Amino acid sequence: MTELARHRRRYHDRRGQFGSCPRICRICPATIDAVSLLPPTDDRPLDLLVIGAGPTGLAIGAAAGKAGLAALIVDRGGLCEGIRGYPTDLLFFTTRERLEIAGVPFAIPDTKPNRKQALAYYREVARHWRLPLALHEEVTAVRRAGEGFEVTSRRGEEERRRRASAVALASGYFGHPRRLGVPGEELAWVSSRYREPYGHFADRVVVVGGGNSAAEVALELYRWGAKVAIVHRGTAFRPGVKYWLKPDLENRIAEGSITAHLETTV
Repeated sequence: MTELARHRRRYHDRRGQFGSCPRICRICPATIDAVSLLPPTDDRPLDLLVIGAGPTGLAIGAAAGKAGLAALIVDRGGLCEGIRGYPTDLLFFTTRERLEIAGVPFAIPDTKPNRKQALAYYREVARHWRLPLALHEEVTAVRRAGEGFEVTSRRGEEERRRRASAVALASGYFGHPRRLGVPGEELAWVSSRYREPYGHFADRVVVVGGGNSAAEVALELYRWGAKVAIVHRGTAFRPGVKYWLKPDLENRIAEGSITAHLETTV
């Protein structure tokens, strides 16, 4: 018997000990993709299917495993796809202990982790708990089926259907950036994601927004040599802008290094 088969059998053998999992979702059709570690032809229902393999989904999966439930985590991207899409050199505002999940220490010397450290940490959480994952697999529908749910997903041309007593939505929001809804937004040089400043030396760049992300992006682009203008519909930058960012941005605006257009709507 393979290690995976032993892992699944242990979960299913314990199922009666813990009873059925509570139904914890109201479902809308979602989109999500994946490398399935569970046989797609297995007809036995899962106790829990988790949609989303970010930190929240991993924490739910680890808790389910600890309770002896048969669970599967499905995501349309890779592990922690949302964090993978963060800016290359991102440094979290949050300290490492607040990012810890599932009882696994975030053992780094730095107080605040960077993107690479976070990705490595959550990978180790998945390894530690041997979480069953179906990555790069898109969930296309979740329907009521008797006392549970039927979840339809697709990987490439292959469609899969799984039954589960409960479904947890942990798909996050990073995959659905807020758009302006204005003409020209679809042009190649307009982006709703920021990765890094390195390709923008001497470029004229407009940053739309007035919060932490806008402030960080504007400052980073300016320091890489871009000509930056920041556009915000409010009369001032948001009160929640971090205390070390706000004076830096305001000083750069005051000296003329960054142009600010407040009370301006694109």
